Amino acid sequence: MIPRYRSPLGIGELIASFRQRHSPGPRGDFAGLPDHPPAWFASASDALCSWLRRNGTTGHIVVPAYTCIRIVEAIETAGWTPHFVDIDHETLAVDGTAVRAILDRVPVPKAILATHLHGLPSPLADLRRLADHGNASLVEDCAMAQGALAADGSPVGAVGDASIFSFGLGKVCSFGAGGALVPAEREREADAPRAVWRAMLVWASRVGVVGDLRYAAQEALKGILRGNRPVQGAGDYAPAGWSVDAGHMLARFLAAPHRAAELEARRLRSADWHAFVAALGSARVGVPRIGPAVRPCFPHLPLLVAERDELADRLRAVGVHTARYFDYVAAELAGADGDFPGARSVSSRILLLPMDPGIDASAAAVRAALAAHASTG
Repeated sequence: MIPRYRSPLGIGELIASFRQRHSPGPRGDFAGLPDHPPAWFASASDALCSWLRRNGTTGHIVVPAYTCIRIVEAIETAGWTPHFVDIDHETLAVDGTAVRAILDRVPVPKAILATHLHGLPSPLADLRRLADHGNASLVEDCAMAQGALAADGSPVGAVGDASIFSFGLGKVCSFGAGGALVPAEREREADAPRAVWRAMLVWASRVGVVGDLRYAAQEALKGILRGNRPVQGAGDYAPAGWSVDAGHMLARFLAAPHRAAELEARRLRSADWHAFVAALGSARVGVPRIGPAVRPCFPHLPLLVAERDELADRLRAVGVHTARYFDYVAAELAGADGDFPGARSVSSRILLLPMDPGIDASAAAVRAALAAHASTG
């Protein structure tokens, strides 16, 4: 009989290696992320789907009616039910009264998705109170807000029970793809052993290993540590199609020494352009109100515009291409899920001005175009 192979590593060493591999880098290495070890994903929506799945096979989550359709798809894929609430057309903040009403009538598990729309921090203190009152989790959607700072100076993602980030095209730190899940430290510490053991058992079943649990777990974990397979379903965090090595590349990208300075430059640029448009004092082109001491970090400056196609043409004439996001979501929801006048108003007027460093070279022409639009009509 051929003797069964035994790994030279003990189970404790293998678990330590797994944790090191799946939490690359020490705390505080990743600019704009909270000071907790992140887990890497193919996208922010994958990260959200994974978090929801490991917090219940079904559940209820409150979502702004003005949001990305991918987020809604992730929620439904996880088996949870989205409950939409309107937003304020001047601040983009969700309607707290509507949030509380939903939390009061749905069973656990339940959550609030605090979406930091277009890089503008949500009123987290209010949402935290609502979540605690309603026995709900608070999940921060920081996909468009990496680097934004709340009024107390803390980065977005630091208050929620979990936070998701995106590094796709058009985001503050664009890696081309990828996302991160940053669970609260208390949750990660409590759940780490379960995640490790589930990862080992998942891989044991996939590679067809038989025998005692210790041997199967070791062989399964060896497959993960080789790094040549996707981390497909490993633990509770990793999605299909996102490899360990890709996560390491993304970690190195975010840990680059100049990344923090880039985010500070974008915060300053965001404040400067926001102040300029607000000072125009025009009903034809404006910006959302922001609270005192809040420091947004805009991937695009959200302009609220009358005759937005006209302004888009003016800006295109000076070489700047604008965008509009989520203008279909409120329309899709209307009637089926209720009326959302704030979301409809924003989605019909939003025009996004890129806040990349390249805007500085065209600043004079862009400001002239904005001023001209503000003064006509």
